[in-house]
Amino acid sequence: LYGTTETLNVGGNLENGEVTYTVVDDTGSADLKDGNVLVPKTAGQIYVDVYIAETENYEAYQNTFTVTILRASEELSLENTEVVYGDELELEVQGSEESYQATYEILDGGTGSADIQDGKLIPGHVGSVRVKVTVAATNTHEESVFTEVITILPRPVVLDWAVGEYTYDKTEHKPVAKV
Repeated sequence: LYGTTETLNVGGNLENGEVTYTVVDDTGSADLKDGNVLVPKTAGQIYVDVYIAETENYEAYQNTFTVTILRASEELSLENTEVVYGDELELEVQGSEESYQATYEILDGGTGSADIQDGKLIPGHVGSVRVKVTVAATNTHEESVFTEVITILPRPVVLDWAVGEYTYDKTEHKPVAKV
């Protein structure tokens, strides 16, 4: 499994002949650390050649084993799940150390509405929307599909008064807006 290491061991080496491992990449790739720890680099198929040196009572042994490195899964989510009506929300996936290709789709069942254009959520009405996110598989990770609820918050009302201070009844007054 990508993201894990595996210590290679040979059974049946009764006289403890020296063991040597070699990795040959195919559709996947891996390195050897400390001579016997398999460290996957990409998912796919590799070959591990095992050579056990001759001992006093046993002849040398050599064999090749096929190893399949599986893609790992990831816990992914959207970085932001709130947006104010009138603003756009850049849809960004978090939890992946790799670059990824993601697609987004609005699902039924929310109380608000929105559209998605060029990876941005554009609110239509205040409420919540359900977004299906599909992150394509990479050389190391499986495809990931998850759903997030994005809350579209009302835009705060801001009144901008053009009137400053004024004086009447011999007192300075400042108008205050009430909503």
